[in-house]
Amino acid sequence: MTSPTLWWVFAILTATAGVGVYLSGWPWETIAVTVVLTALGVVCGLDDASRKLAPARGQYVQAAIIGVASICCG
Repeated sequence: MTSPTLWWVFAILTATAGVGVYLSGWPWETIAVTVVLTALGVVCGLDDASRKLAPARGQYVQAAIIGVASICCG
């Protein structure tokens, strides 16, 4: 999977989770999705940093979508 594809998947999943929180609050399913997405973000961030890659591997539009969805809907 290429970097742009991976980051678009992360953006879509984060926005979907944000909408879920907005519509239904914090049921256990939403908490589970949030935990998994956070863990994936940490693992990818550590991997990228260890290889001295650009933040979000240069996928700044997707990173902005993830940030806005995390702040607005969380």
